[in-house]
Amino acid sequence: MVEVRALDYLKELDFDNMKYYYHITAAGIGEKICSEGLLMADSHLWSTTIEITKDMLDDIEKFLLDERGNHLRAADEMVILGCNIGDENYMVRENQEQKSWNEEQMAPYIIENENILGYIDLQDDTLPLYLNEFYLDYTEPITR
Repeated sequence: MVEVRALDYLKELDFDNMKYYYHITAAGIGEKICSEGLLMADSHLWSTTIEITKDMLDDIEKFLLDERGNHLRAADEMVILGCNIGDENYMVRENQEQKSWNEEQMAPYIIENENILGYIDLQDDTLPLYLNEFYLDYTEPITR
């Protein structure tokens, strides 16, 4: 995975054509999500992600550090997701490949790794963003 500074990368997000979301997770999970996709128990995008708005990035460092929180929850990594405006309803799909959280419990839904830009290590003071090699830089809307 290519490492870049999250503070620099997030400044360049294309809010005119894209929608972005984030998902907070524990240490060591971000890389797995980048390679396998984000497994979900619910079919609603809002059930596990929060939309990133342009206003939230007025002070990027404050935004990231606020999400890191006070260690009352596992907030070690922030996974960044993206899609063309209008394609949000296609991001969450049925988990056809039967990917699971563990040997006993399969996740019914997934956001595929092609929608995952990468993840930020919130515990590293330099706030590195590890870019996902599987992310598709969409130039045309998804048609299903």
